[in-house]
Amino acid sequence: MTGIEKPAGWHAHHIVAFNHSNEFADIHLDKKYQIDFNSSANGVYLPKMPGQSKVVIDGQTLATHNVEHTNEYFRYVYNAIKAGEITGKDGILKAFEEFRNVLLKGKLSIGNL
Repeated sequence: MTGIEKPAGWHAHHIVAFNHSNEFADIHLDKKYQIDFNSSANGVYLPKMPGQSKVVIDGQTLATHNVEHTNEYFRYVYNAIKAGEITGKDGILKAFEEFRNVLLKGKLSIGNL
């Protein structure tokens, strides 16, 4: 992810997945909005903490990047992107930013353990 330094022990997480079989993961933003799946807009760094879906670091609860993504996660992303599409590419980018904050505040887990 460009311009953002990755903390040691953290992994890059694609907000919108690609090459995934989940029906809600089938969002082709690259073709319709020219948003590169590997751009920083579609990413967030999350800690890798084996056995934990969330972790508290310096008093802040964060989602972790550990497990297979749940249907709830894919539905949440899909619905946020579809709502953002109403205002076009800017709405999509705003949805990415809001979703990044949801993960960084631990309000949603990527997967269940």
